[in-house]
Amino acid sequence: MIEKLIVLEDIDPVIFYGVNNANMQLIKALYPKLRIVARGNVIKVLGDEEEMCAFEENITKLEKYCAEYNSLKEEVIIDIIKEMLRKQNRQET
Repeated sequence: MIEKLIVLEDIDPVIFYGVNNANMQLIKALYPKLRIVARGNVIKVLGDEEEMCAFEENITKLEKYCAEYNSLKEEVIIDIIKEMLRKQNRQET
């Protein structure tokens, strides 16, 4: 099991995490194999290296979206993560 720290830069963590951490709860639900803890502007992730790489890539995309539009909605999170999962499935076949 690997541990990684991801620092959110140039964005407001309150917007990224959502009201009552709703966005983080959704992200956690989409990555059930990872243990995710968010404090301030740091996200701590524990789990499998391959799963963590995909998670980190998606967090980076979500962070860029949040910085550009100063918002992060549930639909955007689902779209970005589902698109990544589709790409992974195509590569495996």
